[in-house]
Amino acid sequence: MTERDPLRTHFDAFQERSTSTAIPPSVEEIPRRLRRTRRRRTVAVVLAALALIALVTVPSWRNSGPPPIPTNSPTPTPSASPSPSSSAVVAAPPPVSPSSTSASGASSSRGATCTTSARGNPMVNGVEAQLTQDYGTTMIPKPANLFEVCPAARLAFVKVIYDWSIDRQQYVLVSNVSYALTQSQPSMTRPKPSVVSSCGGIVVLIVPGRSVPSSIPRSVQDSAQPNSAAYTYLGKSGQVIMDLIEIYSYSNVTSRSYCVPASPPA
Repeated sequence: MTERDPLRTHFDAFQERSTSTAIPPSVEEIPRRLRRTRRRRTVAVVLAALALIALVTVPSWRNSGPPPIPTNSPTPTPSASPSPSSSAVVAAPPPVSPSSTSASGASSSRGATCTTSARGNPMVNGVEAQLTQDYGTTMIPKPANLFEVCPAARLAFVKVIYDWSIDRQQYVLVSNVSYALTQSQPSMTRPKPSVVSSCGGIVVLIVPGRSVPSSIPRSVQDSAQPNSAAYTYLGKSGQVIMDLIEIYSYSNVTSRSYCVPASPPA
């Protein structure tokens, strides 16, 4: 006789007991149980869908950027040193000394001194003011802030013209026109150039524009370099701004018939 499988024997016994003890639901109960089962499945499906959505969206929330910075500033940590009392006085910074005057005479108007040189020119902090040109067309003072530093200053100059005098047989002063820069007229157009005769002549601007020579000495005219010698000679009267210096030695100029007196008729 074939030996029966013990596992099969236990299973059959369990099935027999379950069938005998199970109480089947009534006919009316079966639809209700089916509805409950469907609701449970629906709820389970909805919960699973929500869980899936949460898994997808949460990482994007984490990567959306840093949290907003609070508008309120953090409370500063008190310093270890004791704070001054309300009656403490804060010391004022030391006064700034005025800047020193450069070689050109330019300086700050604060603390500057205004005097007059021996030649009659205004001086700023001991430096004599000069006359200069802006692009060769406009006469302006140097330093440029002369009239800010010294409102009462007057920078005078003259335009002088020397031409050959046939009667006196030398270069003499034929024109002397005065000008001046002041606070009300701090610049002006350069005087127009002038012409001289074919016997030679000189056209210059001179500062301070006073005590200019009335003639050019023969020694200057007959020097090895008459033009340079004339410039140096006129420079003794003040600053010279040259327009034209073209003079000749005495023997040269008198060798020209139009530069000497006409011979009397025989």
